Amino acid sequence: MELIFPTLAGIASGVVAGLIPGIGITALMISVGLFFVADSPLVVLAYYIGLLCASQYVGSMLAISFGLPGESSSLPAVKEGYPL
Repeated sequence: MELIFPTLAGIASGVVAGLIPGIGITALMISVGLFFVADSPLVVLAYYIGLLCASQYVGSMLAISFGLPGESSSLPAVKEGYPL
């Protein structure tokens, strides 16, 4: 029950990271990493899993729909998905 808030915060951060081109998972984890200094590793892992899943999904949707990669791993979706 205590991991719901970090997971939801990770999902919200992942949506933002996936929508804004140039802001990837690494840049976002560096910018919010200081908030997790006092937390347990399980809380950080829950945040990172939510961030990773949401960022991959939203970044791929943006790449397929508009032809803009939200992150570097969405570049194949631009080449293959956008022309379809």
